[in-house]
Amino acid sequence: PPLSANVVETRASEVAAELTALGQPVRQRTSDGWQQVLAGPFPTREAATAAQERLDRAGYTGTQIVPAPH
Repeated sequence: PPLSANVVETRASEVAAELTALGQPVRQRTSDGWQQVLAGPFPTREAATAAQERLDRAGYTGTQIVPAPH
């Protein structure tokens, strides 16, 4: 599953670039009026959790593991 963090549109591209620089596969989407930056998808929940912990250590707190879009 990918990770999701809601951010305002003016910051979304910056966050996406920063996460890419950290080696995360990243994409952006709009959901319910929010710009979301998603890292992933990851092959397992364990891999998503490990990525979430890396992002937390890098200062990206409050992320959520969400189901992969179909």
